[in-house]
Amino acid sequence: MRQPSTTRRRLLRGGVAAAGCGTLASAPGCLDGFRPPSYRTWLPAPGTTTAFTSGFEVLRPAVLVERQAQFSPGVDFDDMARVWAPAPLEAGDATTFVHQNDVVVVEGSFDRDAARTAFAAKGFEARGEHHGYSLLTAPGAGAGVAVGADELVGVGLYMGAVEEPRPVLGAYVDARAGRVERWVDSDEDLAALLDAFETPHYLRVRSVEPTDTHDPENGRFRGRVGYGHGWSVRADTLDGRWAIVTESPDAVDASDLRSWVSANRKRGDRFADWRNVTYETKGRVCVVAAVTDARNY
Repeated sequence: MRQPSTTRRRLLRGGVAAAGCGTLASAPGCLDGFRPPSYRTWLPAPGTTTAFTSGFEVLRPAVLVERQAQFSPGVDFDDMARVWAPAPLEAGDATTFVHQNDVVVVEGSFDRDAARTAFAAKGFEARGEHHGYSLLTAPGAGAGVAVGADELVGVGLYMGAVEEPRPVLGAYVDARAGRVERWVDSDEDLAALLDAFETPHYLRVRSVEPTDTHDPENGRFRGRVGYGHGWSVRADTLDGRWAIVTESPDAVDASDLRSWVSANRKRGDRFADWRNVTYETKGRVCVVAAVTDARNY
């Protein structure tokens, strides 16, 4: 299989960028009571499976394919469909894509029978059903899929193989239905971090163990327990947001965020092409917001 381009690898592993709010209490993505995006419901709490759970990323492929002309010529969002191949679902028809280590989740419109047939042609064998999802696994390959009406969960497809695909698939399907505890419900730090975003077109978040190291210029913040980056396409620009959640409200202030951005403005640095930068802190959550031209990405 041909490996993705440098741009595609960066998207799949996650670079960082994000969209900001003037105040966390009133801006889009920070509203109390807003309807949570579907990606939150797919992620089981850590310990539910042996899958890596310290981070994940989310993309909205259909929107990105539709707006691809606004990006630099090297960006090919259509190429994203190889990650869930051989499922008969083009990137332009996928509304949501979630990637967590070896697991991928795709929401979109596709023919369920055609999907089962496509995987069977690649050596996947039917393993019954799990709460309405058809299970198929590839013997000896550490890969499997759970095929729903408009959703597909895959493990060991484009990413690494796992020892037991079925328990992993079951955990994600059960998280979606609320039969097992979800990560966002079990971790108030993650919930606080995600509340700093709404439903960006790209999002990457990670939970980390806190340390006493405080070196803002190099992006190290005292007591940081999670961070994320997301952006959305608006006309010819990207609205970006970087969010950090800390153990205590006084761990990081706006001057620390300014130091971080100022030290990373050179060509090739994280904030090199971003403008209209704003800074905001509210409780344990700190946000940097900025805008850049989509063609710079």
